Amino acid sequence: MKVNNIQNTNFQGVLNNKLLLNTLEKISNHSATFSTSVAVGASLFLRPLAINLAPNVKKENKEHSVSNSIASAITKLLAALAISVPIESAVKNIEKNPEKFLNSQAIEFLKDKKSFDFASQALKLSSSLISAVPKTILTISLIPVILEKMSKSKEENNRQVSFKGNLKDSFSKFVSKYFNNDKIQKFAKNNEHNSTNIARNMTILTDGILTGSFIINTKKNKKIKPERKNNLIYNALISTGLSILAGFSLDKIVQKQGKGLLERFVEANKNNPKLDKYIQGINILRPAIIFAFVYYGLFPLISGYLAQKISNKEEIKK
Repeated sequence: MKVNNIQNTNFQGVLNNKLLLNTLEKISNHSATFSTSVAVGASLFLRPLAINLAPNVKKENKEHSVSNSIASAITKLLAALAISVPIESAVKNIEKNPEKFLNSQAIEFLKDKKSFDFASQALKLSSSLISAVPKTILTISLIPVILEKMSKSKEENNRQVSFKGNLKDSFSKFVSKYFNNDKIQKFAKNNEHNSTNIARNMTILTDGILTGSFIINTKKNKKIKPERKNNLIYNALISTGLSILAGFSLDKIVQKQGKGLLERFVEANKNNPKLDKYIQGINILRPAIIFAFVYYGLFPLISGYLAQKISNKEEIKK
């Protein structure tokens, strides 16, 4: 019994560790930039590695896929700096000074922490959705540029945004219209129980839009060689389709298997006023890591191989 008590005490100490809690709070406050940072890192390192390890794929197709991954990382980072960071900064400013930006009804809405946090996360995570089409257009336009840079490098033998003063307040006033809207408040109150899966669902929706936009704009692009377009399109379709299915399934399994651990985490921090923030952080962290693993690490190996097989069959027919 003494041994069990010691083990439980030690484990509880891990669950309410200050570093862990502070990290989860920061992830919750910066959900969009955290998810983007994970995706950018995976796009720059994990996915190129997986692409190069894919068997029986032509060198030119691998180079185009790697260029696509690097271009995607650049556009994700730019979109985060241009949209996600300002939105997160504005939300934080509104939470600190609600009387300055919110009407009386919205201030009461702010007191309903679960509903307000659901609305807040929906707004932050929607920044990726808003920028999906522009990101795709910029990504595709960067592919030939990156390929050229890669080619030249072979022949020859790689900002914190600050919003201060009136600019910060002006943008916060603009964002506050979202929280002041009674329809948004009603929607958040009716759907606050879905906060566990909001990050996962937004990721799936964003990936679907990104892939659709990528296919359309790849077909239109005149700087990408015609024989490489189909491979890029097949690769995107297979990779996204498999990743959504696998990521959704794996996320459900992790939630189910980790239910007991989550309950112990809640019990260890039940008296902490920031408990809801920590749980939000967990709900952002979980799908970000899962989708990074399947989308950027696992399926580029499979999608590259399958895309090459389909392309080969088309070439034979021609």
